[in-house]
Amino acid sequence: MTKVRFYKADKGFTGFEISGHACLSLDTPDVLCAAISGMTMLTVNTLIECFGVEVDFVSDEKKPLIKAELLSCPDKNRDAANGVVQGFVLQLQDFASQYPNNLYVEVN
Repeated sequence: MTKVRFYKADKGFTGFEISGHACLSLDTPDVLCAAISGMTMLTVNTLIECFGVEVDFVSDEKKPLIKAELLSCPDKNRDAANGVVQGFVLQLQDFASQYPNNLYVEVN
């Protein structure tokens, strides 16, 4: 199972952590894992390149584990950056409702 934890503070999202494999398919490439990975990179790249967010990003495929900590964000882009992460949360929650045995999403 893939577990995703999002972290929030007063000003919005401060990061997220993704661990485990969805294990949707053992015989073919796992499309759920691929979708989660693609959305993760889209989110991180958009935060960095479009909104100037400083992100400490760590990926370890052996564990498997991804961590992203949002270190700083220009004030003028804070709402937009939070919107990008909120969109990521909503899409993952939608997937979790379709695949409850393979994906768990939590917002702290």
